[in-house]
Amino acid sequence: MSTAVLLTHLRNQTPSVPLATLTAALAHHLAVDQPTPTPLAAAAVSSPFFLAYPHTHERLQGLVTTLRHAVHLKHQALVKAREDGWTLSSTVFARTTHAALREWVRAVLRGLQGGLAIIKLACCTGLLLGLRQLGDTIKMSEVEDEVVISLAEVLDNYTLGTGEWEKEFWPDLDGMSRSLLSRC
Repeated sequence: MSTAVLLTHLRNQTPSVPLATLTAALAHHLAVDQPTPTPLAAAAVSSPFFLAYPHTHERLQGLVTTLRHAVHLKHQALVKAREDGWTLSSTVFARTTHAALREWVRAVLRGLQGGLAIIKLACCTGLLLGLRQLGDTIKMSEVEDEVVISLAEVLDNYTLGTGEWEKEFWPDLDGMSRSLLSRC
C-alpha cells in the first residue's frame, strides 16, 4: 500500500481495509518510506478512523502495536543501512544507530503533538514499549514524559472530579464555594 493510499484510508471514518492491514501499512511507512515521520504521525492521530467515538480497545491497541512495530522496523532499517555502507561510519559526523533512532522518535513525538489525549497515549505507549524491547541503551525519558502527560490529560478528561479521595486536596471551603470551583 502506497503512502497516498494509506492517507486516503486514514481520512475515512470507515476505511475499506481491515484494521490489521491499516496498522501494518502505517508502521511500515512511519519507519521506512518517509524522510521524516512527523507528517504521517500527525495524520494518524488526526485520522477520523482513530478519532471515532467510542474509542474501541481494538483501535487503541492497534495504535500501540503500530508504533511498537514501527520502532523495531526503524531500528532494523538503520542497522541494515549501516551494514550496507549507506552511512559514512568512518567520518566524525556519522550518527550512530541509537542517535538516528532517537532523532526518529523525536520526529514521531512532534507529529503526535496536538492529538487527542487518548490517541496520543496509545501512540506514546507503543513507542515506549518498542524502545524498551530494544534495550536500555536508548534514552527514553522524552517518551516517558509524554506518556505521563498524556495519561494525566486522559484522566483529566474522563474524571468527573467527584471522587472521595479528591476531597482531601480541596481547600477548606463551604459547599457553595466548592460547587462553584468544581465547575471551573
